[in-house]
Amino acid sequence: MIASLVVFLLAASAPADHVRAYVQHVLADDLVAAAACWRDEDLASSRRLGITFTDQPLKVDGDSPLWRAVEALRDGTASWSLTAGANDTAVDLVLRAGDEQVRHTYTVVAADGGWRLASPVTLTVSELPAATGRFVTLHGAPGSVALLDSCVADMAARLQIPPARLAAIAHAKLGYLLVSAAEVERLAGAPTVGVANLQHDVVITSHPCHAHELAHLVVNAWLGELPLFTLPLLQEGAATHLGGRWGRHPRVLDRVGRTTLADGFVSLDDLLTRDAFHAQSADVTYAAAGVFVAFLLDRHSPAALRAAYLACSGTATEIGAWSRDEVTRRLATALGSTWPELAADFVAYIDTASQAAIVPGYTASPSPFTSLGASDSLLVEIRRHRDAVAFRLQATPGDARGALLFGAGSSDGTANALFAEHFPGRPYRGEHCGVLFTPDEVKVYDYRRQMLVGLHAEGFWPSSTYATADRRTLGFTVDRELLGNLDEWDVVLP
Repeated sequence: MIASLVVFLLAASAPADHVRAYVQHVLADDLVAAAACWRDEDLASSRRLGITFTDQPLKVDGDSPLWRAVEALRDGTASWSLTAGANDTAVDLVLRAGDEQVRHTYTVVAADGGWRLASPVTLTVSELPAATGRFVTLHGAPGSVALLDSCVADMAARLQIPPARLAAIAHAKLGYLLVSAAEVERLAGAPTVGVANLQHDVVITSHPCHAHELAHLVVNAWLGELPLFTLPLLQEGAATHLGGRWGRHPRVLDRVGRTTLADGFVSLDDLLTRDAFHAQSADVTYAAAGVFVAFLLDRHSPAALRAAYLACSGTATEIGAWSRDEVTRRLATALGSTWPELAADFVAYIDTASQAAIVPGYTASPSPFTSLGASDSLLVEIRRHRDAVAFRLQATPGDARGALLFGAGSSDGTANALFAEHFPGRPYRGEHCGVLFTPDEVKVYDYRRQMLVGLHAEGFWPSSTYATADRRTLGFTVDRELLGNLDEWDVVLP
């Protein structure tokens, strides 16, 4: 009898009717009724970290354009309609204003004897295995939750997140959904390596350690209450400084950003407004914005970064309309200074030396540790200093080029896309890192994070001590913390 009643109720109210009722609740500003249209588990997921977006009344639906169109829908300058989605439980909300049209898909599932809205993210998460760490719950493919935890811990230390707030993050957990590229595209709605889903505070990615997107979640959890939109100078700058970007470590991007700013490839003025930031190549804007956030933390404080971040946040319409003068006024007020003083301090900060993870030049160490290896065409000398490791590579004949791999023997059988890209056909055996070298540059990769963690490029930072004139001998020193077990290493030549 109960089963028959449930079938009757489901048949009497189609998914489209449920979405229609939801939109009407939103337009009537009945947030209690609107929230009741969602599954309890979706609401709980959205609220678990206590993050509040001040201009988004219902966080669980924060990615829908419905909320930004509410006033236009109420005054009749925009209209809405529903159409069938890609499957029986998908309903498309279509918003129209003049010649413009926006479409958003809602997922409706059977729950509690009726229909409820559900997030495709939480539905996917519920079907996948999970590994729980201190700060992160990893869903989906096998990966290192300990590595993700260490990233969050490093970010928290840089931001000086208070112990009570850090404990709350540890209790609620940030989410990390590690799935295929096709699944990322389905959930994100566009081709991408990964995104930070702010509705459920979960990174959706095909990368095993997508620190940039994880940083977006950490910043929001640190702030707790903020508007939904922030100028990219602060939002992307913070994520770049804390988590790097495009598989490059923050240390690498800091040096690149300082160089592009010092050499005039980009200026701070070019980064201030939303439109100016996005009008330029992300290859220069993100790294430079990361340097500005580092400046706020190093020359001011985490409290100053918080004040600047919030001062540069607002609705999408607001931040899109802010002029350069308005942005500089907001930053100067938040930091208790004047813009000319801040700009001058930033120029001085750029000129300060940044710590390079790779330093050109070879110095023999008095340490007894020496590792010599040879192949048919390369002599390798490795000497350990207290905090660094010195390398001298000598090729006979031809240019010195190839790779040194460190720390093999700990593979869990997981595929490693970056390793496969660098060494096609070579099985991954858990190598911790690789030093890839040519007479023009040396790069250090962390294969656990699948990230470039150290770079010296002669084109950016010319040095007379890196390569000999005949290009057969290279000398450089690498920060010790970048390398794995020096007792386990191998040479790979092209």
